[in-house]
Amino acid sequence: MIVPETREGLVEAFSYDLWANREWSEIIPKLGERGQGVWEHLLFCHTIWYGRVISVEETPALPGDVLAGLEIMTQAWIEVIQTSDPTAFVSYQRGEETHFQLVEDVLRHVANHGTYHRGQLREIAGQAGLEWPETDYMLWKRLEMP
Repeated sequence: MIVPETREGLVEAFSYDLWANREWSEIIPKLGERGQGVWEHLLFCHTIWYGRVISVEETPALPGDVLAGLEIMTQAWIEVIQTSDPTAFVSYQRGEETHFQLVEDVLRHVANHGTYHRGQLREIAGQAGLEWPETDYMLWKRLEMP
């Protein structure tokens, strides 16, 4: 049985990730090709893992805008969290190898993946002499609290 806190925590992780991506969206055009590549990679990760967990055919159609795509994928992931069994295993191919992961682990990976790459965006912004948005989890928690 899945404890409700697990689902709530996963939804929270995706909610934070989307907030942080929204915060970064305005500066992305100023970061050049490298920044745009990292930005597009965030959405790519969502779609690849969704295809592995649910199916490629059921992956939502996405617009050309990365932020709009991230918003669509976040909602799709939240539906997965609410309707699937996070303790189920999913199998997927990576090259010649077959891997097995808990759905919960995949969900945590996708939600955490953005944090890593927003760190890369921060480095790119710093190298370009640009100010970047603060997207610390604790800041988000403070902003979300009544």
